[in-house]
Amino acid sequence: MHIIIRSVLPLFVLPFVALPIHAQASPSSASDAIKSVYEKARNAEDAGDFAEAARLYSEACDAGYQKACNALGVVLFDGRGVPKDLKRAAILFRGACDKGYATACTNLGTSYLNGEGIDKDVDLSAKLFAKACDMGEGGACSALAYQYVEGIGFPKNTARANQYYSLACDHGETDSCVYLAGVYSAQEGIVGNPSQAANYLKRACDQGHARSCGELGTAYYNGEGVTVSKRRAAQLLSSACDAGESYYCVGIGSLYFLGEGVSKSISQAEQYFDKACRNGIAEGCLELGTFYYNGIGRAVDFGKAAQLYGLACEGGSAIGCSYAGDTHFRSDSPVHDIALAIAFYDRACDADYADGCLSLAQIYQEGREVKPDPKRAVDYFVRGERLKSSNQVGTIIVGPEYSEEERHEQATPPPPQK
Repeated sequence: MHIIIRSVLPLFVLPFVALPIHAQASPSSASDAIKSVYEKARNAEDAGDFAEAARLYSEACDAGYQKACNALGVVLFDGRGVPKDLKRAAILFRGACDKGYATACTNLGTSYLNGEGIDKDVDLSAKLFAKACDMGEGGACSALAYQYVEGIGFPKNTARANQYYSLACDHGETDSCVYLAGVYSAQEGIVGNPSQAANYLKRACDQGHARSCGELGTAYYNGEGVTVSKRRAAQLLSSACDAGESYYCVGIGSLYFLGEGVSKSISQAEQYFDKACRNGIAEGCLELGTFYYNGIGRAVDFGKAAQLYGLACEGGSAIGCSYAGDTHFRSDSPVHDIALAIAFYDRACDADYADGCLSLAQIYQEGREVKPDPKRAVDYFVRGERLKSSNQVGTIIVGPEYSEEERHEQATPPPPQK
């Protein structure tokens, strides 16, 4: 078995600047009647009647309910149910901000930062974000951190940015907790601070970020920043898997196979590996294929093993390609096919998996159902030995990667929020 329990969280993803999805508590002086109008506006918006929502938001705003003024500004900013009017939206944000509504200050800051409906002014945007951050608005703290990261309005200052990301995390801005976990995680050439990384992973997990729960489970298994606890690792990996983060189904499946942190159960391990495989996780297919290849919990089935190893190979697992080659290479396998074996070994070797290259060297050296080719055999042997000496084990795609465009999108403040 190739039991692997490791981190799949992309580290140092550019900071998220997610403005709050909830509104700050409105001034208590608003009458129940005006609040009722506001709620009717929300219901109309949820029902897709944006024109009616805009009318009701305007009515509540005219009565002095700043939460409604901010909401009307967002409707005007988006142009839903009314003509798009960025200038008036900015005026509404300013008015609500001046009267102490923090989310409106954040939205006004975003308008200044992007020059939408108002002249661009990054100094004012920073001041507004700082004001809203002081009022407990996590999105504003994150937005100000973004300005420090990118050097917008003042020199780049990573330490200062991280301070504001920490404040954002304190105020429930989960993406900021996730970002800081990446900042403090050990990476190539960077020692990192495992205890801090684990701290931010825990905070993100506690805020409902399933992937962070999985990462925290990995930390507990490996003792990275926390005391080793296989039981806690199993709980966290299981919760992440159950929440739809299929990468961690392989981890909890491995623990059931090993009997670490949970009672050993081959059937439970199989269920988790199968779930991961069905959701496109190469390692899940790889582990499940090994069950069929070795007859673990069932009779040996080379045909099913070859199918699963093939799926792992297609999913980016060089080991899966090599194992598929092994299954087709065996003379006692009902799916014996030397041409397919060579094709899979080639893919494994091309992905820098040493055993794939060495298997090809053996085939061409001994002339296994092909014409002997000593020169090709030597070439594959040399490459395989070089890969072994450099500890190359091939590429396994276990988690999503972010393109530069996606990272840029994550670092850009979204439109104003209610």
